[in-house]
Formats: sequence, structure tokens, C-alpha cells
Amino acid sequence: MRGIDRLAFTLQPVVALATERVVGGDLVLASLSGAGREERACEAPPDGQDQGHDALGEGLLKAFALADRWQNQAWISAGLSLGALGSGRALWAKLSCSVADLDGLRRRVGHRLLIRSSLEGAAAAASFPLLNQLGEHQGLAIELRLEGKGTLAQLLRLNVDRLLLPASLVQGIDADGRRQRLVRWLVAGCQQSAVEVCAQGVESRSQAAWLREQGVELASGPLWGSPLPPADFEVVLKRGVGLGPDVSAPLMALKTVPALDR
Repeated sequence: MRGIDRLAFTLQPVVALATERVVGGDLVLASLSGAGREERACEAPPDGQDQGHDALGEGLLKAFALADRWQNQAWISAGLSLGALGSGRALWAKLSCSVADLDGLRRRVGHRLLIRSSLEGAAAAASFPLLNQLGEHQGLAIELRLEGKGTLAQLLRLNVDRLLLPASLVQGIDADGRRQRLVRWLVAGCQQSAVEVCAQGVESRSQAAWLREQGVELASGPLWGSPLPPADFEVVLKRGVGLGPDVSAPLMALKTVPALDR
């Protein structure tokens, strides 16, 4: 698995807006190469479908392992690139060969693992049966796209547990009336359907305050820190609150807090 050797996983802290305590993390894939470190959603590398399935499988396996380890202390979400999945047969085969009791693991982890994706792209519809199959035991978190082919109508084909508001919508949300009207409408619909709302890319206290007032439950972004290695994320999880944009100094102080039990 040549592509996997160049990959590392980090976690973006996600907080409950009501308390600003870290309640979960979004698994992020960091591609390590001679050109440097690039962090992005846990999606397929562009240099081959087989390596793409390997990367997606490795990401899901990592997410399952962390969710199983944390138990009820936090949830985790893992991103899937629908364009790289197709029917998902290769992904299921990798998971089945890597876990002694895949069904038992899925049932034990339950909705503490969410599958995170967008509905953009012509190939996305072919993966809807896979998403619904994953959603039998795990949760589904779908990112709203303001442009492209991912439409709200496609949400009718999925059992969605969480709607992700993209950073492009959240930017300027405390000052832009048109964005505010859209978010209010989305939040009201989600509340009627028992769907959680998570705002991504939150940069300021003002944005967080407005989102909180509208009933948005969860948020992530620079206001509560950048993606962290799993060991450092567990230190933050132990502390409970986000570290803020400059994590280097406070993180060293937090190293004295015992990590979660192995």
C-alpha cells in the first residue's frame, strides 16, 4: 500500500456550542510528501483507484478503532469521497479482511462513529446504497454544498443524522442577512426532523454567538483549534474545551494531563 505510507491522520476538534466543550472530532487525512504536509478530508489520493480504496479503508478502520477506544467519551466522524467509492464493494472487502468481527464492531461503536460526506458529483448517487448500508449502525453527516450538483433533493434518499454547514456559508454569518435567513430555515427544518446541525469553519466569537442563538448545536473551526494528532486530541478531550487558534503553547502545558486510558 504505497499510498498509505504517505498518510497520517489528525482530528479536528468539534465543540458543543452551548458549553464549548469538545465532544467529538472530525478525522482528517494529512498527506505527507516532499512538498510538505497537506491536510484535507479523509478522501482518496488522486493516483489510483486501488490506493483510493486503501486510503478510505484505512481512514474508516482508524475511526472505528478510536470510537471503540473512547467509548462514550466522544464521537468521531470519518469522511468518504463518494466519487471514489462506486458500489463500495472494494471498501467492504478491505474492512471485512481487516476486522475479525466487523458486524460486532459496527454494533458496538454505533452512532459514536459518523460517516461524513457531501452529495456533489455525478458519481455520488451510485454510492447512496452504501451510505444507507453504513447508516444502519453508524450515523450519517452530510455537508451542504452551495454550488455544484449536490442538492437538497438528494437528502430525501438518505437517512441523515447531521447536516454540516460549510465554512463558505458560515463566513460572515453574523453580518449577512441573506446567509442568516438561509441558516434559520435550515436549522428550523433540521429541528423538526431531529437532525443535528454542525457549523464548520467558525472563526470568531461573534459567529459562534449568532449560531448558538439560532439553535445550532455543534461547531468546529479555527476558533477552537487546528487538527491535532490523535494523542494530542485525547489530551484536549481530557481537558474538555478547545484550545483556540494558537495551540502550541497551551498544548505543552496540557501534556501534564493524563491521556485517556488505553
